[in-house]
Amino acid sequence: NDAQFFITKTDASWLNGQYTNFGIVTKGMDVVNKIDVGDKILGIIIE
Repeated sequence: NDAQFFITKTDASWLNGQYTNFGIVTKGMDVVNKIDVGDKILGIIIE
């Protein structure tokens, strides 16, 4: 199975009604700010 998720740094109203908001970034915004459009996230740890 594949999954996708979105980390948005600005309003993303185009996602409304299509996807469920399930969390917020509480730590590591420095890492989020280094992500560029098109980057591929190969792994993630959710605590």
